[in-house]
Amino acid sequence: MQKTPFAVALIADLMFIVKIQDAAKAIELPIRFVKTAAAVREAAANHPSLILFDLNLAGFEVLSLVAALKSDPSTKGIQLVGFISHVQIQARAAAEAAGCDLVVARSVFSQQLPSILRKYALSA
Repeated sequence: MQKTPFAVALIADLMFIVKIQDAAKAIELPIRFVKTAAAVREAAANHPSLILFDLNLAGFEVLSLVAALKSDPSTKGIQLVGFISHVQIQARAAAEAAGCDLVVARSVFSQQLPSILRKYALSA
């Protein structure tokens, strides 16, 4: 029996939360929003197909969390997608090096959200 795909998101920006909820609902992708790194780890134990990260989230060591998820054999197969300000070129490279499967500018994330969810959550 195949598990139903679902996604997790560590995002605080209400505008992005609403956009993600709407896009996920449109493609019937269950999504859980979490507020702590511990909650991400807990959710990852349930093997979501995708975890979304706001890489500019204040107060979090997001890259450490990404690296930990990709280095753990039980979670390394989860698709990790982050979005960041388009001017943060070095931070983007650091996120990719930490293990993000996709890092895009905030504007690109907004524009391509439905296709990103389909590609990284439903085809994973």
